[in-house]
Amino acid sequence: MTEKKRRIWWFDYYQIEEAESWLVDMAAQGWHLSGFKLIFAHFSPGEPEKVRYRCDFFSREDDFSERINLYSQSGWEYVTNISSSLHVFRSPTTDAIPEIHTEPVEMAPTMNLLLRQYYVYGLIALLSVAAIISPPLAYGNIPLWLLLFADTTSIISLIVGVSIFVMLGTGVGGVLRKRSRLRRGLPLSHKKPYNRVRISKMGMFFSLILLIILFISNVVSFFGSDLYSPLPQGELPVVRISGLIPATEYVDIEPGDSEFCNCYSISSSLLVPWQWFSWEFAGQVETGGATVYKTSLISTGYRARTPGLAEILAQKLAREIDLRKSDSYQGELWLKQVDHETEFILLKDEYVFRIYYNGLEPVEDLIQLVEDKIGTLQ
Repeated sequence: MTEKKRRIWWFDYYQIEEAESWLVDMAAQGWHLSGFKLIFAHFSPGEPEKVRYRCDFFSREDDFSERINLYSQSGWEYVTNISSSLHVFRSPTTDAIPEIHTEPVEMAPTMNLLLRQYYVYGLIALLSVAAIISPPLAYGNIPLWLLLFADTTSIISLIVGVSIFVMLGTGVGGVLRKRSRLRRGLPLSHKKPYNRVRISKMGMFFSLILLIILFISNVVSFFGSDLYSPLPQGELPVVRISGLIPATEYVDIEPGDSEFCNCYSISSSLLVPWQWFSWEFAGQVETGGATVYKTSLISTGYRARTPGLAEILAQKLAREIDLRKSDSYQGELWLKQVDHETEFILLKDEYVFRIYYNGLEPVEDLIQLVEDKIGTLQ
């Protein structure tokens, strides 16, 4: 004996005419609707038949049993419910059995039940979109956030979230248009093509699956790795204190409160796929070994996809931390100095370096060190 079939119900609540056409075609192939669970319509095998399917809207509180009995007496079999207010009936194709609704105007108020469901789902979609866009809003500088943090997952999440919100808005519009037609006395078609609806919903469904997979993989990756790691040995794509202070004068600080700052990390975004960060503390000594100053260096390097994107990034970073462009430097440099603290942004081709330095060495040496580092990276 042939087993039952399960098929995803691809139709929005307002697309009842397309759903009815699909159920009629399934019955003509020998598959008859027998139930509904989660998102699946269940079909039982049988002889191919010409039948009619009709969807009706009413809540279980609205004299449910009496309505079922009334339709049954008219020749309509109750099949199943798709939601709490969407119910499916079936009857043979014969003029002897009247339509469930013969007056479209009387059916119009039932559309309000669908609107309530769309409002609930619309609120959920709105909250989801708000959660997706909250990081750039909280960051305060949306263009800079897009450059530094927007990865493939966040872009796909935003697109899918907005698409769902638009789809729900389309559903509300579909219900309102259908209600308007019924109020004007225009009956439902009951024979609308449905393939286009199913294909579009399939695309949305698989997009959601892809989004969930990407989200889970990113969460696992985030919690499975350390955000910052100890500074590794060997050459790094960042500027190091050891390159600024001669080795004979450079001494690592003793482990203590600042030890966690001797760290390194890498990250990526869609527009700036290479990002490196290091934070170092060290001691600077005079002849004789007496420590006179504790040196710190924060080095952040970026390599954008194009020189144009790098230029935009450098300008926005400079504006974000209030740096002024240097007139004395031959290239693109934004600089600020206060006592022994130096902060600057240097742009060259597709590379941007942001440096914060607290120490005694001249800024010219630090700029040269950054230029040399960019040369090795190129």
